[in-house]
Amino acid sequence: MTVRVGAIDIGSDSTRLLVADVDGSGGLTKIVRRSRPTHLGVGLYASGRLTPAARARVLETLAGYADEIAQRSCVVRGAALTSAVRDAQNGPEFTADVRRRFRVDARVIDGHTEAELAFRGATLGRSFDGRVVVVDVGGGSTELVVADAERVLYPGPTHAGAVRKSTRFLHGDPPRREEVAALRENVRRTLADAVPTPMREGVSHGLISAESWTWRPALAALGDEGVAAERSGILSRGLVEHALERLLTLRTDELRQASGVHPERASTLVAGAVLMLETMEAFGLESIELADGDLLEGLALRLGSQGRVAA
Repeated sequence: MTVRVGAIDIGSDSTRLLVADVDGSGGLTKIVRRSRPTHLGVGLYASGRLTPAARARVLETLAGYADEIAQRSCVVRGAALTSAVRDAQNGPEFTADVRRRFRVDARVIDGHTEAELAFRGATLGRSFDGRVVVVDVGGGSTELVVADAERVLYPGPTHAGAVRKSTRFLHGDPPRREEVAALRENVRRTLADAVPTPMREGVSHGLISAESWTWRPALAALGDEGVAAERSGILSRGLVEHALERLLTLRTDELRQASGVHPERASTLVAGAVLMLETMEAFGLESIELADGDLLEGLALRLGSQGRVAA
């Protein structure tokens, strides 16, 4: 039996929609995929609360998504709210508002569930020999899942997101070398605390999820070299280092004008590149593969099989 699902991911930076048909064997056919930067996490890390302006941006986007979900005759409708809403004092109030306005099963998911959904979406239709890590870099958090061919071995959610780390560490435009060095050291410690050494040492393959924060903009900053890497589906550690160096030569206004870079994400691309690079180093990966899916696909699969988001 095939179920049409409307899945929404309300993250710290983007609000995203996937309409998909999920079949009984766990297959997924994408109908519509949308993403809009809504910056729900902006202002949160200073005040502890979701701001009225940020909430309004998300609600406006959800209104459009709700219309599309209705037009596409989705039988199951669910939304996962992640890091920003988990951390906000007024997160429960906002979640209730989303449920009431849009008649969608909106639930705040914890970091482990977020990591597992990202893993399921990124590995959809793939098989691996040995141990694999799936990396999902977001605005408020980075999710790390270590697994083998049979099962998830270790979900490692962290508070190391690109918006969160940019706000705390990067103040120059472009960021100063000493700021980046401090950020890299902080991320290094965070990753070491999030995933035990035995789990990190045994990984032979890496996947970075489809909507992870910065790989597309980082490649865009490299011009033709970046285009070639995206076509290959593989990012080498050296290429990511090169991208970071390039980003550190560009002011935010220059990045906003670059092809392939969303203007509203320009100020946090350096932190995203640092997160990507430090993750590769932490797991001893010389390269990482670009996945076709992420949390959104994992969420759609969960909704299709259970009819709701697991809390």
